Amino acid sequence: MLTKDEYEALPEKAKAGFALDEESGEYVPVKDAKLKQTLNELDSKFKALEQEHRKQGETLAEFEARKKKELEEARAKALEEAESASDIKKIKQYVMWSQVIGVIKIILILAPIIFAILYLPPYFKQLLDSYQKVLPQGLNINQNTAERVNRYLQTLPKFQDRNNVSAQEF
Repeated sequence: MLTKDEYEALPEKAKAGFALDEESGEYVPVKDAKLKQTLNELDSKFKALEQEHRKQGETLAEFEARKKKELEEARAKALEEAESASDIKKIKQYVMWSQVIGVIKIILILAPIIFAILYLPPYFKQLLDSYQKVLPQGLNINQNTAERVNRYLQTLPKFQDRNNVSAQEF
């Protein structure tokens, strides 16, 4: 502990580590001052509790039993809240992972579609060109579909007669 003269002789940086003790009038290290302040607060709380139990006309044992019951109820409530907090954490993890899986599903569906749109048109064009060469009149995209189907159905019996193929074998 320092007197006022010793405290004033200290450099400014060192003065920050000391606080004035109001009871003794001396300067004490901050840790000691905080400890003393905490002890004083606890002492005042204890006195308030003593006054409370005296006002209610309880014996000290009854008062302690009531306070113990209140503390146990508060503890049970805190444990319940902690459990619900862990449940909330589990729910948040479940939701997060379901969102991740949903994104992966979308990617697995859209990736092949995008790939097909970007890379398969040349192959479809080649396939269409080869069919146009093989079919008797080619595929004329501008013609009506019903007319094309009728024309092909009409050519089918001629093809069967020429090659001696029955409808079941064809």
